Amino acid sequence: MSTGERGAARTGGFLSLEALRSGMREQYAVQRSYGTVVVELAFENGHFVVSQRITKPGVESTSTSKTHALLGMAHEHFSALVRNHP
Repeated sequence: MSTGERGAARTGGFLSLEALRSGMREQYAVQRSYGTVVVELAFENGHFVVSQRITKPGVESTSTSKTHALLGMAHEHFSALVRNHP
């Protein structure tokens, strides 16, 4: 386990379970020709939620989210979405 930005504990490059439960969010954002992509992993209402938002000025934004009971599955989903927008 390592300590990342603002002292948050990280495991395998991701925020730790404790950090997520405390309200921190794992985020990835990138600007592409099709808009700004934001992928986020958070802990909400007892579940891990992975969401993706794509916004472009003047165009309706799109968003999706999926809940996971296990942190490992949420990490896999988060990583897959990040790989879709290198």
